[in-house]
Amino acid sequence: MAQGEQLLSDNVRQVAVVLDRADWGQIIDGLDQRAERWEETARYLRGEPMNDPDELIEECGDDEEAAGIARQYRRIIAAIDGQLDASREGE
Repeated sequence: MAQGEQLLSDNVRQVAVVLDRADWGQIIDGLDQRAERWEETARYLRGEPMNDPDELIEECGDDEEAAGIARQYRRIIAAIDGQLDASREGE
């Protein structure tokens, strides 16, 4: 196992990455943009009005797949935010 990795279960590893808060902010912003695109795609595929009808949708099988991918991005954002909050408390 590489330095900074932790084995959680079968083939699932956590990796520690150290960046400054500004870099993490940029990463979170990018992840948020991706989540929004997938949320828009799910809306489109459900026949709901899109927030920006000029935007392109993502390629996927159906609205449930799109919503699942959006949830995965939101989960990643929440995990990063939670860790950043915890590190602030330890300062």
